[in-house]
Amino acid sequence: MVAKKQKLMKAKSDEFYYTSPVESVPPKRSPIKFQLARLEMDSDFFKKYFSPEHEGFKSMRLLLNRREYTAGETGISSRILSHWADKRILPEGSMFSGDKVDWKKFSTIEMVWLRAVEKMREFGLSLEKIAKVRTWVMQWHKESESYPWFEYFVIKSQYTAEDFSIVILADGTAEVASSYDLEVDKFMEEMSRHVLLISLKSIMKEIRFGSSVPPQALRSLSQGEINLVKEARTRVNKEVKATVRDGEIREIETVQNYPESPDVSEITKELQESGAYAEVIQYLGDGGVRGARVRQRRRQR
Repeated sequence: MVAKKQKLMKAKSDEFYYTSPVESVPPKRSPIKFQLARLEMDSDFFKKYFSPEHEGFKSMRLLLNRREYTAGETGISSRILSHWADKRILPEGSMFSGDKVDWKKFSTIEMVWLRAVEKMREFGLSLEKIAKVRTWVMQWHKESESYPWFEYFVIKSQYTAEDFSIVILADGTAEVASSYDLEVDKFMEEMSRHVLLISLKSIMKEIRFGSSVPPQALRSLSQGEINLVKEARTRVNKEVKATVRDGEIREIETVQNYPESPDVSEITKELQESGAYAEVIQYLGDGGVRGARVRQRRRQR
């Protein structure tokens, strides 16, 4: 199992792909660009969870994916389940036995999805939109006969303080994100739309899958901390440093590199307009400017 460097890949106009830290898990397809920004921070947990050598997680994965819930134990009538099967609402892995439709039994992961569907129906989502949500969050991996990404978010919700939710936009596009991700992205202005949140931690509690770790309360961020997060997530920045005094961020320093014969006059103009203290270093070669390095410092109030 070889670790990969996380990478965001643009696919169609409405979707992105994120590489997995392990070879056995396929890329994550996502319609919402902000999600998985912290996957590198969680990569050790991710790799341990999907490692065949880790006996504890291996047993947990088998338990979560074992189909032991009958249709009757779901609490949903056979008529409704049959209708959901026709509308492609049921999880893909539970739909077929060979070439035949067969939804007689469900795994714990699939039960979490069925409970989420019930919540979505309570909030008035149409079956068409719910089917669209399923294609985004319940990505079936045929080789492992599992939903690795959804399973990972479920297990993180159950055994850590992070509270992951299915995030649903008005048009039915959806993603799974933690409360922390959502709060940070409010400041990044990438999630300034109304969304419906279905808590995975709450669903796991409803189906009584053992005791879970209580969610951790979020702390408010100062304006300096918000600015630091924004700078850290700006792709042009190669270095970000913060000066801290008395527990508060007083100054943020950033470094950007401009390769391929940049227009230094244009860079200088932008820096003058920003009002930040800046230092510009030009790299010369072959009779012209071959690159530039800009160091900026901004005081925080």
